[in-house]
Amino acid sequence: MPKPKPTEVIRHEIIFGKVERELLENATTSGALMGLAKDVLPYFKDVASAIAFIEAVATLLELFGIETPIPTPIDAIEWFEGIENKKMQIRAIFDAEFRHSIVSDEFEAAGINICDAPLTARLAAAGYPPTTANIFRFYLFGPLPGMEVCP
Repeated sequence: MPKPKPTEVIRHEIIFGKVERELLENATTSGALMGLAKDVLPYFKDVASAIAFIEAVATLLELFGIETPIPTPIDAIEWFEGIENKKMQIRAIFDAEFRHSIVSDEFEAAGINICDAPLTARLAAAGYPPTTANIFRFYLFGPLPGMEVCP
């Protein structure tokens, strides 16, 4: 017996909000990733090769500008650049304080206690260049000859 033709069409529509859409996207993405993992897993013979693969993928992502929580060589480059910037800032501070050093007599004339001055200024007032070696010498052995002993 044939079916009768429909007399009306009923359309059902489900509208998702932003949160529901994100949940659905995450669910579909995680399913796809699990399927990919099951396909790729037989190619890894041990844990080291799996870690190397993950590291390679993370490095490629960071090369394309996508930040990952996995440490990569790209992060190391940024870290070394940060260290160089810090070194340049410290060197600039030392140079500026050395060029504008005040002799201890001028400290007294200005009414400033030499012990309140920064270490680099105290070194310069005693005639020592404020180099890293002199700062280490001060911290290891105490005031250098000619420097005022401060409490």
